[in-house]
Amino acid sequence: MNETPLSWRSPKTEVRQSPIHGKGLFATAGIAKGEIVMIKGGHVVSRDFLEREVTPKLGPVEIQIGDDLFIAPATADEREGSMLYSNHSCNPNLGLRGNIIFAALRDIAVGEELTHDWCMTDNDDHELPPRANRHRLAATRTPGALSRLLCELPR
Repeated sequence: MNETPLSWRSPKTEVRQSPIHGKGLFATAGIAKGEIVMIKGGHVVSRDFLEREVTPKLGPVEIQIGDDLFIAPATADEREGSMLYSNHSCNPNLGLRGNIIFAALRDIAVGEELTHDWCMTDNDDHELPPRANRHRLAATRTPGALSRLLCELPR
């Protein structure tokens, strides 16, 4: 097991069950606007390596940093230490500084789930959640397509 996590999460946060999806990251103390909350770590890998070696074994664990470049863990032992647990929101409280640093867009209160707009970290094809299937929507490779589709779906 990898002892040093690849990604960094503020000590003012904790991972727990999310009402949005699976696990989420939550504020355990107030977070000020502009404060760095998390930094994605991992290995810079090509799309080919990601699709061949990472995703089949570890699932969706990457952040896209270029057309064919991603930051991701490379092994199962690195997976947990690379995860950020920030779910998607159309009204996020985190934004990006560069490609891998997430900072608070506004003051965040104790107990709030920390979210970001996935169009900021991903510009790829995706299978949409079940509620999208009835709308016959398909994500495209245009910037922010997945995020826009998720935000347009009925709740």
